[in-house]
Amino acid sequence: MAGNLVFSLSAVHTLIAHAKAAPAQQATFNDLCDAQLLKPGVKLAHGSFARPEDIDPSKIPPSLLLAKDHGVYLMSAGVPRQLLPGTDRSVVAYAERLNPEKDDGWYERAMSICGGDDFTARLPVTMFEELLRLRPKATRIRVRVSARRIAIATD
Repeated sequence: MAGNLVFSLSAVHTLIAHAKAAPAQQATFNDLCDAQLLKPGVKLAHGSFARPEDIDPSKIPPSLLLAKDHGVYLMSAGVPRQLLPGTDRSVVAYAERLNPEKDDGWYERAMSICGGDDFTARLPVTMFEELLRLRPKATRIRVRVSARRIAIATD
């Protein structure tokens, strides 16, 4: 399991703008295990994790979520969610060749790059902003995924 996910920078810009403008960010499962994100006064028993209502969303930085479930995509972690007009579906930027509505073989490609389990990983907006500051003419974002690490670069 390892490979590159490629995203259109124009689509990613829209997601970044939403995440930065949102008053709060959605907590992920990993956030429920981060004691630094707890609301004041919340104490966890040894070996337990928080409930979503135990998390202080103001402590979560503006972020995009890299998700693998029905396709592989980025979405804003901003709350309220960024929805497609007239729907309850989030605006997403699918990785090239991993959009289940357009790409035959997306499932096998997603498995070979990301493994078999569904997941969500938080990518702070600052990661993207720094990269784009260094590469202002970039048109695509490349997310390198391995079993232990996620890194971003531009094409």
